[in-house]
Amino acid sequence: MIVKRYRWSKPEVERRWRMDETDIKIKGQWRYLYRAVDSDGNTVEFLLAAHRDKKAALRFFKKAMRQHG
Repeated sequence: MIVKRYRWSKPEVERRWRMDETDIKIKGQWRYLYRAVDSDGNTVEFLLAAHRDKKAALRFFKKAMRQHG
């Protein structure tokens, strides 16, 4: 549901992005949020993953490049 709403309302993004990753607790379980923002502060892409590892990071970058690259 959140992804559908984000896709519908997402603004145009700039060419330069900054990446961030953080851990958050959801319903008692730790999850890892990968997020890219452009120079205007708009969210370019995000991924909520169960694990913080190379596989999740690569999945995030591929997803971002497919959508905006």
